[in-house]
Amino acid sequence: MERGTLKNIATFCRITPQHLSDVLGRRKKPSARLAVTLEEYTSVSRMLWVWGSREELREALENAYDNEGDGVQELSQ
Repeated sequence: MERGTLKNIATFCRITPQHLSDVLGRRKKPSARLAVTLEEYTSVSRMLWVWGSREELREALENAYDNEGDGVQELSQ
């Protein structure tokens, strides 16, 4: 993924980059609401955000961003 992508995801979801890092590292599980918001922005299934392994989640994110060029949605302002 491009540099800064994770920061954009965290900003869209209104969480800190550290919290997103903890979710990606499986140190924390996202709430149901956060999982839906993450799915909305990344197009990665909310089930994967909650129950997937770190490797599955990273692979799905990389595929989502590779398949759609420079990312999924633009940050809405």
